[in-house]
Amino acid sequence: MAIRQNHKKSFLVKESNFFKYRYINRTTNTKTSWKFHQIYFHLLIFLVLLLVGWCFYNQASFINIDNFYQVAKKLALLFSFENKNFLDTSYISNEYTNLFLDTLRLLWITIKLALTGTFIGFILAIITSFLSFNKVNNKFLSYLISIVILILRSTPELIFITLITSTFRNDLSLLLVYIWFTWLWLHKYYIDMLNSFDLQPYYVSINQGNSKFKAFFKEIYPRIKNRVIALFIFSFEANIRWASILAALNLPGIGRLIVYGSENTAHFNQLGIPLLVLMSFILVLELLNYLFKKYLVEARSKVYKQKNETKLEYYTRLSKKLNVNKIIISLIFISLTIISIITFINIPIYIFNLDYVKSFFNNLLNPNFASFSIFNKHIENNPILLIWNSLQFTIVAMFICIIIAIIGIRLQSIRLNNLFIVIICRSLNVLIRLIPTIVYFYVFHPIFSNVLTLVIIVVSLHQASSKAKQLVEVVDNLNIQIINNLKIQGYSNNQIFLKYVLPAIKIEFISLSIFYFELIFRASITYYILASDKLYIGHLIAKYLDTRAFYPRLAMSYVWIGTFAILTINLIARYINKKIRK
Repeated sequence: MAIRQNHKKSFLVKESNFFKYRYINRTTNTKTSWKFHQIYFHLLIFLVLLLVGWCFYNQASFINIDNFYQVAKKLALLFSFENKNFLDTSYISNEYTNLFLDTLRLLWITIKLALTGTFIGFILAIITSFLSFNKVNNKFLSYLISIVILILRSTPELIFITLITSTFRNDLSLLLVYIWFTWLWLHKYYIDMLNSFDLQPYYVSINQGNSKFKAFFKEIYPRIKNRVIALFIFSFEANIRWASILAALNLPGIGRLIVYGSENTAHFNQLGIPLLVLMSFILVLELLNYLFKKYLVEARSKVYKQKNETKLEYYTRLSKKLNVNKIIISLIFISLTIISIITFINIPIYIFNLDYVKSFFNNLLNPNFASFSIFNKHIENNPILLIWNSLQFTIVAMFICIIIAIIGIRLQSIRLNNLFIVIICRSLNVLIRLIPTIVYFYVFHPIFSNVLTLVIIVVSLHQASSKAKQLVEVVDNLNIQIINNLKIQGYSNNQIFLKYVLPAIKIEFISLSIFYFELIFRASITYYILASDKLYIGHLIAKYLDTRAFYPRLAMSYVWIGTFAILTINLIARYINKKIRK
């Protein structure tokens, strides 16, 4: 180990080895923490860029400029807003229905089922996240629930959607999908929120003689309830956005019209109306979400001044004041409960194939790995190559997502731009999220020689839009005085962004990036429907679970490979989040 001394200031020495270094102050006998030499960070960055470059090369595609006329033709048909619906009839017979009325009918089905499914999933998530919070409940029970939920979350969505659609039919299948995924995702959000909460008031309440249960609802719940409600609204909005992908996987709802209108150029004239209606509803939903959070969830306290009255009279008057916000939220909760019960009762139960379900569960724990080997050159029989196929997709999409998100944060922050630029950029960001991924794909499909490149661009664009929206909210809450002081010192907006804003949101940025890495990896399995046989795990799961060529044991082997990969990403994400939040 080498020790370098500074002769001018001999009390400070540098202690270093091959990997790390630290400084020692001999006067005070204090030491800094060990740090890696900068060369290793530079080397890591170089290797990461090399890996990203290699993945880009493997996923690259030529642009067919000659086919731009097809894109123009599709856009022209899209904006023609034909009001004839041939989905359930045919062009040959020239029989059609009113597309606008059909759109409203299917939109109502989607809203009704999404609202009911989100609410039931929300209730389940509240229960399981509370039971798995080990600071309040029995540790064995909480760990058991956490492990079960982690395994369920790590299983590819495709497998549950396939199971549900193969067992149930019509509205019930869509409702069950909404319940399932709302429950699993809200559970993750809620338990992460509980684990990151400052528990000092909770422990003080316990020391004052309150039970763990009472201390939780007295000290923790009031501090997180606004966030709990906000996440419920966010989940409902996300479920509506997911309608087109679910329709591509044979689920009902307005997504059926989106998929039918976009998958064939001849049908594009029937895409404009359902797309416009869906986008308008999501836009209204975003506006209601904003108003709900601003005036109900995040409303500020109102000050009631003491008049010519005693303290007892003053407190008595305050106790009689009605909490209007609380009453409105309670009425909304009661209404959702009633709507959910009525919807659930009125949905007809059509069970399609119970033999399929029995075979599924019989083979779930009995996968066939006989033909698999890490030395096999065929990707279908090599688990490493299968995971690497999805990882390449994820790495490239994640890199694009990060770049677009950083640019989006810079242009959408009210702290660093004039109001006009902010309005334009935020409107563009909303528009990107409003248009379903399937529409992007089928519009621009003719100009890409490799469809996988287009899927990567579409997925990364959508995820970057959502990520930028979340991080812009964090940036807008930064200390404005620090930003103004930096401007007074002569820093440009770009310098402030690089030297203050990005470092200030570093933890949130890294944490969200890890989360979106998992989302994109999952998309590499679900979006096989667009990339055909280019995304192998999803393609092979669907191929061998198809009732026309049913090989469940082989399908389960690919399910477990995907589950193992997602589980590993989850565990690594937990470790990194724990390290960066220390």
